[in-house]
Amino acid sequence: MTLGGEFLRGRPAIVAAHRANRARYGANVRMVTRLEGARAITNDTIVAIMRLEYVNDPAAPNGIQVARLTLTMARRGGGWVIAQAQASNPSS
Repeated sequence: MTLGGEFLRGRPAIVAAHRANRARYGANVRMVTRLEGARAITNDTIVAIMRLEYVNDPAAPNGIQVARLTLTMARRGGGWVIAQAQASNPSS
């Protein structure tokens, strides 16, 4: 789920949305991520909360646009995959 409320299903849709989002920003805008917390729900499932900041965004107050990303990650086929991702506004 994006900040705009759009539901993205499957890797191709997520990759396309990220590429389109990146194209909206100038070359000097950087995305910074910080892990705020993570918890193992089972041996094969983790929930992680990250803070995302788009830095040097001329359209954002003080040049920084902030979002929170909650990820549910699952172990599949010997690796970890993102099973669910939810973007939200950290001030709401």
